[in-house]
Amino acid sequence: MITLWNADDFLKTSSGAQPKSLPANLDISVTFAGVEDGTGDVFNVRKVKAAHVPDGQYWTRGGSRTAAQIDAQLNCHDSN
Repeated sequence: MITLWNADDFLKTSSGAQPKSLPANLDISVTFAGVEDGTGDVFNVRKVKAAHVPDGQYWTRGGSRTAAQIDAQLNCHDSN
């Protein structure tokens, strides 16, 4: 068995060197610390850079959306 990374290292933040250029497409994978759940997608870097995202909204593949719109799309519910 070979350990590729330590999950505890992902709980710390630090700045790193940025690449000189990004590839045309970027594959992003997110694994939530402490669980075996995650998500990911492949993004076209040029399309993301060109997007205008208003304050209070987030970039999505389907255009900019508010947190409430994203929650409704993902069928998230308030725990109250």
